[in-house]
Amino acid sequence: MSPQNKYDGFFSRKDIDMGAFKPDPLDIAKGLMQFAGQYPNFYKDEGQRIIVANGIQYVTNWMVGEKSAGRMPDIHVGVAAFMMMLAQVMEMTYEEYAGQTEREHYPFDPDADEDEDEDEDEDFES
Repeated sequence: MSPQNKYDGFFSRKDIDMGAFKPDPLDIAKGLMQFAGQYPNFYKDEGQRIIVANGIQYVTNWMVGEKSAGRMPDIHVGVAAFMMMLAQVMEMTYEEYAGQTEREHYPFDPDADEDEDEDEDEDFES
């Protein structure tokens, strides 16, 4: 007879605030720093790329949410610069190394970025 799993249904319970289990975005950013330092060729591995892409999305969504709420995200400029550099590495190596899962969840069209930049330039000139 196997023992009863006392955690069965834990994540579907309504009386537990799952927000308490969300990691701090800065911890995610620091984890990405450690990950990229430990695995400098992470961008060549499909699984590691997904880890990095999910982390970038998590931190980006947090920053956008903070700015949308009228708050300045509490993030060190060095951490923000690292995140931008990490996103650029992912972007530059997308065509060659992105796997099917990454392409499904994080489609990237370099021409779309150029169109957005042109729209921003037009707004600036107006």
